[in-house]
Amino acid sequence: MKKARITVLSCACMIALSGCTASSENDVSAGLSTEPASDVVEALMPPNVKDGVTEPGEYEICVTFEWDPISGADEYEIYEESKYRDEDEYHEPVAGLISHTPQTFYVTGAQDDFDYRIKVRAYRGEGENRVYGEWSEYAYGSTYDKTDVSDADNETTASDPETEADELFAKAIAGEIIVNATYEDGTDASFYIPDLPNDPDDYECYGIGDRADLDNDGVKELIINGPYGGKYLDARNGKVYQLAEGEGTAGQLYHADYDGKTYICHVDNSHGGREIFLMDQYNGYGEIVHSTSLTAEYWDYIEFNADAAECHFGDEEISVERYIELRQEIFGY
Repeated sequence: MKKARITVLSCACMIALSGCTASSENDVSAGLSTEPASDVVEALMPPNVKDGVTEPGEYEICVTFEWDPISGADEYEIYEESKYRDEDEYHEPVAGLISHTPQTFYVTGAQDDFDYRIKVRAYRGEGENRVYGEWSEYAYGSTYDKTDVSDADNETTASDPETEADELFAKAIAGEIIVNATYEDGTDASFYIPDLPNDPDDYECYGIGDRADLDNDGVKELIINGPYGGKYLDARNGKVYQLAEGEGTAGQLYHADYDGKTYICHVDNSHGGREIFLMDQYNGYGEIVHSTSLTAEYWDYIEFNADAAECHFGDEEISVERYIELRQEIFGY
């Protein structure tokens, strides 16, 4: 809503009904100017943000929100909330991650099925002199077609998560659906399980392994045996994803339980001078929610040397005795 400051001039004038001259009339009207004050500041209107448009991006599904420019605005502040498809409540943004842009559009997105809502407000000026307009109404968008998901949900209502995972893994093993995999740099590494090397005489071969709950969601993931510990696969939202894979002799894939949670680990204990156990705890959405490490360094020796080792658990330096206790408790040796 526009606000304006109006200057009111009060004049107490007594004019006789008879004998008024033209010059006196002109003097009075000159004092009642109707021109607006020159320093009136126009308020910033709230943007009318359109619901998001979904379209495929290079590495993820993008959701684009647009709005018309606001008169007098320098830039716009965007407040984004998101939730996983099956969640009821939206999550507030992480502190400090509210976005700003001079553009009249905003793009967000994900590889999985996420719902988004944003609100936008215009502002002008900088620092302490910044002036904000009012927030817009929320606009909504998703990385998936809700109609398709609704139909799929109706078909699988009677299925429990473990049964659904069984069916998805069976399809992936048969090559009917792809295993979605993306590296940290955004490179697509998706694959079909039957296309993996499977000659038993070849060290690089892969084979179907056990099932275990690796992400602490109560549903068992699928272990693909293979080089450097193989691959760990997760079934969720009608798809199969790669949670982790072996990363060479300095990153052997392993899983271990500690403090009531399962950790997916990358282990380097085959090189001289060090033992390194990197530990990541996942949730049911494929996200790392806690990371730590157990390390011992003894660079002047090839084999583990208790007298020379410097040991840490996370950021805390620990004794060699405590290191050996934790290594036995978590990794069994």
